[in-house]
Amino acid sequence: MKNEAILCVDDENIILLAMKKELSRRFGDRFEYATARNGHDALATADRLVADGRKLVLVLSDLLMPGMKGDEFLVELHKRHPAVATALISGGCTRDESERLKDDAGLVANLGKPWTANEICSVVERFVTAKN
Repeated sequence: MKNEAILCVDDENIILLAMKKELSRRFGDRFEYATARNGHDALATADRLVADGRKLVLVLSDLLMPGMKGDEFLVELHKRHPAVATALISGGCTRDESERLKDDAGLVANLGKPWTANEICSVVERFVTAKN
């Protein structure tokens, strides 16, 4: 069982598969790579990972999703698990929103769309592997 986990959240399955593929290509089996297709499922997944003894080290979330938007999800996640670093993936997050989320959601990065594999992996390298 891997101790550290990264959670990817997006309502498009093809995006989740791409994120997971790029992360596992770069970091191999160092992390467990969990996915969720909306904010509500992501909260349940995060809670389950932590309850199972995993250290949730990073959450990468889309902004525009049905039901709970990514910023709302990240704020709620931060309330439950304040030590988890978060990154928002969006083409439309303003500078003010990004600054607010640094405080309210532990935001460490705001990636534009379309993102590249290097951008996603760079977030992990800067905010996860550098700490360990």
